[in-house]
Amino acid sequence: GFAAFLFFYSVFFFDAAIITCAHMRINGESPTFQDGLRNARKHSAKLMKWALIKAGFGFIFGVNLKTFKLNVLRIPYLEEIIGLARMTVNAVWELITFLVVPVIILEDRDAVDAIKRSFELFKKSWAENVIGQVSISLIFIILALLWFIPFGFMTFLLISNPTLAVSNSFDAIYYFLIFGGVLYWILLVIMSSAVTAIYRAVLYNYAKTGNMPEL
Repeated sequence: GFAAFLFFYSVFFFDAAIITCAHMRINGESPTFQDGLRNARKHSAKLMKWALIKAGFGFIFGVNLKTFKLNVLRIPYLEEIIGLARMTVNAVWELITFLVVPVIILEDRDAVDAIKRSFELFKKSWAENVIGQVSISLIFIILALLWFIPFGFMTFLLISNPTLAVSNSFDAIYYFLIFGGVLYWILLVIMSSAVTAIYRAVLYNYAKTGNMPEL
């Protein structure tokens, strides 16, 4: 829906700013974030179109299959098979469109043309694309799970000694961990988005030139 469109457009806009700065840095320039924002604003209409396409595909992949009552023939596990196929298509879609934003802002292409170009670049860098995305995801998943160590320890203490529940200091620490964890996860999401945007710029340059650049 409209909320998904706004979300994707916001993400793509700031991704475009970071990618611009990373690309300039790769090419020996000394960019400021204002340079990135300026280039993102310049291509805002094309980024908006890409956000619409992305939101549309997201809606299709998120449709509840039971709503359409597809299994009229009562084929065993049909919904599971369709769900697995949809997940596979979605994963492939994410991979081949990984470089759409850098193509839009660095080659000044339309969103549809950028999808085709991103697919061309994917064929030249598919291994680095997959390994990079998986590695970044795993790193931030591990960082997110680290929060459960202190939280789990405090929960264990509470279960093993219920009298701690009436302790004001224990309550303060417990709630601090909860709200601190929320802020920690938000920070991780922002950092993950920034790191992914930088990797898009690096991968774009590698796929285009054949040389892995240094920041």
